[in-house]
Parts: sequence; structure tokens; C-alpha cells
Amino acid sequence: MNFSGRNILLILTVLLSFNCSKPEGPLLGIRVPIGDGKVSSETPYVVHEVVVDSPAYNAGMRPDDVIIQIDSVPLKGLRHDYVYKKLVLGKKGTAVTFVVERDGETKIIQVIRGGR
Repeated sequence: MNFSGRNILLILTVLLSFNCSKPEGPLLGIRVPIGDGKVSSETPYVVHEVVVDSPAYNAGMRPDDVIIQIDSVPLKGLRHDYVYKKLVLGKKGTAVTFVVERDGETKIIQVIRGGR
């Protein structure tokens, strides 16, 4: 493939625009699955990334934590987009409690949703 300078600039602009777009809602500082997949033992709700010094990081959440419950709601069988929009997102300053599995142990992590 032969790309001109203009094509490369366009590709970089699109990538930067996509990567810099802000997600909706208050900041927790985690990247989790969204979309139409369902939470199950085959497709667990795994934290892919935790931003250093974010509310989630400071509360103790780490990459590869498997979220099994948010507040009093077990996630098994729920769609990823429902979990994200209805359980992860919330008002700034409110608490959300995650039950996670890490290295064979169950941990309870309470995070206060931050601002943007």
C-alpha cells in the first residue's frame, strides 16, 4: 500500500479524534466492556484498564479484576451495555460498590464517582 502524506494525516486525525473523545458520565477511571455481549463465565465483565490516580485506582481497583456485582446487582446474564449505562455510570460524587474477583479472592471496592 502506498500512502501519501495527506492520507496518513487523515488517518492520524481520525485516530486522535476517536481516542480523545470523552465517555459520558462522571469519571471512574476504568475501561470495561460495552456493547451487546452478555456477562457469563465465558465472557466475564473484566476491567481492561484503570487510570492511575483515578477514583477507581485510588479505591483499589486494578486491571484484570473481574466485576461480579455492582451495588446489589449480580452481573451474570446482563448485557454489557446495560451494565455500563445503568450501573457503572452515575452522578458525580455518588458511591458505587463493586464486588470483584482478583487472584481467587473476592474483594469489595467502593468508588466515589469523580468529575470531568
